[in-house]
Amino acid sequence: MTALRDARVEIVALQVYELACCTMEMVPRQLVDQEIQRLAAHEQGCRCREPCGLARQLSASRTYWTARTWQNSITVKGVHGAGPRR
Repeated sequence: MTALRDARVEIVALQVYELACCTMEMVPRQLVDQEIQRLAAHEQGCRCREPCGLARQLSASRTYWTARTWQNSITVKGVHGAGPRR
């Protein structure tokens, strides 16, 4: 059950992360809250391609920390050249 919950968080966190990348800014908690509210506002049984059903089932704080962790990790790798050597 934990793996399924983590997957739900990651799907929505990816959407938030991509939104932040488009605007070239850090992932703020406000963006996470707004995106979850927007997705949760879709009607039940919505068949759009967005993860609206998942947004009703997850924690905003876990989603925030997941997206921030990804962003920080990618930023550190890009700035400092960290990562595997080739």
